Amino acid sequence: LRQEAIKLYEARSTVVKRPDLPRPFGAIQTDAVLSGEMDEAEGLIRKEMLGLLQQDAFAHPVVLDPSDPTEGKKSKKKGKKRKKNDVAAEGNIVPPPDEPLDYIPEENLDEAKELLEKEAQVTIDEKAKELRASSEAYAAMKDCDVAEILASRNAEAAVQGASDQTYKHKWEPDATKEDRLTSLKLEYEAIREAANATKKKADKLDSKLAIKNGGYIKRAAALQEAALQTFAETQNARIEESVYSLLMSHERRGIGSRIEKLQKEIEVLEEGEAAAQKRYGELMHTKNRLLVKLRQK
Repeated sequence: LRQEAIKLYEARSTVVKRPDLPRPFGAIQTDAVLSGEMDEAEGLIRKEMLGLLQQDAFAHPVVLDPSDPTEGKKSKKKGKKRKKNDVAAEGNIVPPPDEPLDYIPEENLDEAKELLEKEAQVTIDEKAKELRASSEAYAAMKDCDVAEILASRNAEAAVQGASDQTYKHKWEPDATKEDRLTSLKLEYEAIREAANATKKKADKLDSKLAIKNGGYIKRAAALQEAALQTFAETQNARIEESVYSLLMSHERRGIGSRIEKLQKEIEVLEEGEAAAQKRYGELMHTKNRLLVKLRQK
């Protein structure tokens, strides 16, 4: 089943597989594609494009999101909202194409791809020969450098051709200055409307997220403040630690001299005390002798 699903997905057109590309909504009108003057080659291309558009619209219709602000404003009343959804559902009904696409086997598609690659390689070789023949500098270049030059020129030509066209109900290659100004105004208005719609949607999402995550935001702010306070206290503690460590080192260096000084002072005190005790003994002996003499008289 998975392999079949992969094959069905690969069989889709590029526009259907890429949701970022714009697609028309609803049924594809023939007049919208085949209107205007065109030559035979362009008419064949337009007919093939019409068939592809109708097939994609029928097999993979575009479903509008009622909550998308670009598709219209929401109504506050449930009745209007329900009516709008019903209208969108009716507009999404697409009739089958007038002429169904022919089934092409994968082998034929691979052969066609090989033929296109060969034709592209022949064209590249011819352009490379013309480029090498135009200048000696190009003739001395490698094949990869010549291929890069041809690719850059092709890209520049495509960009220039696209920039020379203006849109006025259809793309026109030869347009006057007024037509270009009108086209630029239309493009500006479309971009501004899309930007405003995107801004409104972003504001709504912002408000919803603020309501949903308000508690988390407050809690995160409180934790951040507590973390900053703890960090400040840690920094102050480190500063105090460095200061007291420096003081301790100074005290350890001076503690030896202080001990020696105290020992000398203790020795002086001990010597003074010994002398005082000796003097006290002598005076007590003298006192006792004098008392004996007084008693004998």
